[in-house]
Amino acid sequence: MDEIFAVVRPGNTRAAATVRKNGMHWVGETTKYFATDLQIFRLRMADLNRTAPEGHHPPTLDH
Repeated sequence: MDEIFAVVRPGNTRAAATVRKNGMHWVGETTKYFATDLQIFRLRMADLNRTAPEGHHPPTLDH
């Protein structure tokens, strides 16, 4: 698995904060799922790999 996606309803600040706290990054919006507007967040393996280039780490990870 190279990446994981999460979808969050706009305005659900607690869910957005949770996915961000888990290292996910906002990548856009869609209406593709559940027939409603949703924000899309993504976490890639490079985000978890401490040997990845500096720019690929989530901002909350200590190096």
